[in-house]
Amino acid sequence: MKKNTNKALNIILLLLSAASIVIKIHLGFDCDEQYAFSMMYRFSKGQMYLRDVLDPYQFSALLMTPLFMLCRLISVPYTVLLFRIFSALLYFLGSIPVYRFLKNETGDTQLAFLDMLFFFTLTPKSIISLEHSNLSALFLTYVLIDFYHYLKYGELHIIPFAIKSILLAICYPTLTLLVIPVLIILLRKKAYQTAGSYLLAIVLMTLLLILPALIANEGLTGFAATIRLILMDGSHQFSLANRILSLRSEFRYIIRFLLVSLFFFVTLFVWKHCIPRSRIKEV
Repeated sequence: MKKNTNKALNIILLLLSAASIVIKIHLGFDCDEQYAFSMMYRFSKGQMYLRDVLDPYQFSALLMTPLFMLCRLISVPYTVLLFRIFSALLYFLGSIPVYRFLKNETGDTQLAFLDMLFFFTLTPKSIISLEHSNLSALFLTYVLIDFYHYLKYGELHIIPFAIKSILLAICYPTLTLLVIPVLIILLRKKAYQTAGSYLLAIVLMTLLLILPALIANEGLTGFAATIRLILMDGSHQFSLANRILSLRSEFRYIIRFLLVSLFFFVTLFVWKHCIPRSRIKEV
């Protein structure tokens, strides 16, 4: 009976997660979503990254441009809706590694499933589109899972780990700084060969990424001028007053997120530790 009850609860939670994603799909434009779509449209028209497009988060849009073009090929009027639907499907698939990681670490299928749904439903912002912040949350999770595995088991597959690190930096450029603590930890553990291989892989992939832009800008001088223009971009520069006002709305979101998290953790704790086993068997 308990097994049937757990199965029913899993189905209910899955349906609730699906309902929440449907709501996100039907929400209006978010400013970051508009920002991403404008860049994807420009790339789809043949504009070149790091030459024609000067936005700081352009690589995340470049990464998703093939999906954007597919959606436009299917239906131009419903491009945004289709992109959100495909984003939801991809994000669900992207949540599966979280399930596998937690199942392997805890041995608890029920807990891993609940955490996967929690990650899938609440980690994205109010929008489900795979723009720079949602993508960076996904790849940051993968990087942390891989590094946790290294710290606990001493195993690190350099090329996949470097690819995830590059994808994270592509989606959110300031997270390139994450390479520094990773290298420091590797060096402190005297894993010099691993640190060197990781750094070499990062450098080679970065060179491969910017090589077309170097050619398009006719050399290093033109490329450097473009980078200066990107760094001077004012779209992400805010005064202290504006930043404080934006933090107020973000703080309200964080409070709601933490309250929901607390509810789930308390429910799981009560279920696992406070309900007498005899009562569970009776159910």
